[in-house]
Amino acid sequence: MKTRLWHVFILVLLTGLGVDMAYASIGKVIIAKGETYALDSANNPRPLQRRSDVLEGDTLVTGADSEIHIRFKDNAVLALRADSQLKISEYQNAEDGNQERVLMELLSGGFRTITGSFGKSNKDAYQIKTPNASIGIRGTNYEAILTQDNLIVGVYQGGVRLQNQAGSFNLGIDSAFSFAQVAGQNAAIQGLLEAPAELSQPLATSFNAPPATNEADDSEATATLKDEDNGLLVEAIFDDKPARQSDTDTPDVRPLGSQLSGISEPDPVQQTVTQISTTTDLSAFQDVRLTQEQIRALENGAPVGFVVVNEDPTGYRLPEYTASFGYAGGSFTSTGSLTFDLVLKTDSGDITYTIDLSNLSASNIISEISTQISTIAGDIDGKAILPRLKVDLIGGKLVVKGIIDGSGAEVIFANFQGNDAIALAEALGLCNSSSIACNGTYNLGAPSVANYNSAVHFGYMVKGEDGPVFVNFDNESLNVLATGYKTPDNVFRGNPNATLTEFTSADTSSDGSNMVKWGYWNTSTVNPALLLKDPKELSLAETVTAPYYFISAPPAKAADMVGLKTMTTIVDWHATSSTTAGMQDYSATDPGCNNTALTCLSSTLAVDFGSAEATGTLALSNVDQDWAWQVDYYGTIKGAQFFSDYGYGTLTTANNTHDAVGHVDGLFTGGNTSLGFVGGFGLQTTDDQHQAQGVFVIK
Repeated sequence: MKTRLWHVFILVLLTGLGVDMAYASIGKVIIAKGETYALDSANNPRPLQRRSDVLEGDTLVTGADSEIHIRFKDNAVLALRADSQLKISEYQNAEDGNQERVLMELLSGGFRTITGSFGKSNKDAYQIKTPNASIGIRGTNYEAILTQDNLIVGVYQGGVRLQNQAGSFNLGIDSAFSFAQVAGQNAAIQGLLEAPAELSQPLATSFNAPPATNEADDSEATATLKDEDNGLLVEAIFDDKPARQSDTDTPDVRPLGSQLSGISEPDPVQQTVTQISTTTDLSAFQDVRLTQEQIRALENGAPVGFVVVNEDPTGYRLPEYTASFGYAGGSFTSTGSLTFDLVLKTDSGDITYTIDLSNLSASNIISEISTQISTIAGDIDGKAILPRLKVDLIGGKLVVKGIIDGSGAEVIFANFQGNDAIALAEALGLCNSSSIACNGTYNLGAPSVANYNSAVHFGYMVKGEDGPVFVNFDNESLNVLATGYKTPDNVFRGNPNATLTEFTSADTSSDGSNMVKWGYWNTSTVNPALLLKDPKELSLAETVTAPYYFISAPPAKAADMVGLKTMTTIVDWHATSSTTAGMQDYSATDPGCNNTALTCLSSTLAVDFGSAEATGTLALSNVDQDWAWQVDYYGTIKGAQFFSDYGYGTLTTANNTHDAVGHVDGLFTGGNTSLGFVGGFGLQTTDDQHQAQGVFVIK
């Protein structure tokens, strides 16, 4: 005959090893089956049966074919499965100066539980550790099992949050999944749409009375339960569902459609969740990066906006192609008619500037060529368009620069006409011949930067647990959801341990009808943001260590974007610049720069909605520190979005002047009488010494 564990416990008790009373009772055993006992903090065992105290510091142990149900002092109930060990490190409420805290550790086996009052007011106060991941709660009814290879978790009401070295993962409410498995502390947490087989094992239904006194008596009689216990049995609560008919049935699987239908409608005009679940391919909603609430927000029209983030230390750089020519003289005077063509040849087409130097009396032809290039580029509502081509005199050489996209760029001097044409061609170093055909075609060489980053990334803002979550698509088009939900290409999350600063809302209208919401997240190498690219695998995330701005604003309607508009009044702005040690933060104390503010941002934007073009200027400066960014830019409009094609200018400091390039992109917002522009900018000096980024609202 086998020896029962409770016989060992009797021997232990006879030797005087009683209950360790250094720990207070935190609950009682409701029912027990088979071999169940507790190890105290000194690993002394004591038997557990109905009405036994459970103490803080206990490790609960069940043998084969055994099970124990506990009711805790906060009315939580827990059933520990067979062959399991659960250590209760802390279980206390906020009394006598203690902080509310529930800390348990599942060492082996599994459990089901319905959580009590502890952890409801402070969710961080509840944690169950396992070798594979920790489990936090959001008010719930769930179970967890450790197998040889995995931690398996299922949620039936409420939600839990799993976390390990690979990241965090929500289950249950506001999540696409009710079940998950985790292979280890460094393994990605995998959401499951159906319950694994391990969760199909029902809890036991036969429970033991106090131990028999006859060693030959192997029977297990069922204890009589009082009414207050009967209603708290874990088995009864889990099984109290219409679909469960017997103890041999498996737990209900909560399919995604049922989960969707259980979410309340925030707005009667929105598409109902029932319609979504019956008309939409639910496989599109299997995205571990987003909760169901966030997916619904995207389905029903989430706010649009953008982020400004400079992860690349040479970011915001434009491809700048350069060619140099020998220039024979510092001055040139034309005595008659003189014209020639300066052609910028690109793979997307040619841009021809016809330069007229007839009767030139200026001592420097470089400034005259520059002036004419700017004049030929044209203007919008009186504001000059920044040309794609510029010339300069550097070290006795004529330098021609093209700010273009693509490769294989060339600059062509052609079609010289007039009395002094040959003399000019020779002065420019294009030929040493008496022939009038002194044309020159010169490869502009490789770009200074082959690829560049846009200043902003457009997308949709949805509410996250630790702040806004930004969702975007590779084409960054804000009408991508016009035909229904699509799986995002990227999901961008800030770090909850970084400082999230939400700015005071800005408004381009006079009645508060066009609010712009924005903020700044100072992520870093210590607290990086996450760029989640794979909808099925969180472990494929990339870290983003650069701080970033985020903006949400209502896009302007097409009917309000007509004609010519020029915007000059700064409503508000925020920016960073590396012109001091580190990336110094600045914000508007005097938005209009009218009262000699130490740090000032000003901007103009001229828009031709008919041609879908816009040109602008941006200046960011600090009088006290003696530095100033000055950049002009030009771009095109797509819907309510503005994309700058190119921009360049200078950064002037106390000791130097740097060439600067960059982008100013943004979103038109408001109505016809209150039309405004929410812009984001990224600037970079071509020597990679300085950069600046920021956001502004102009009307």
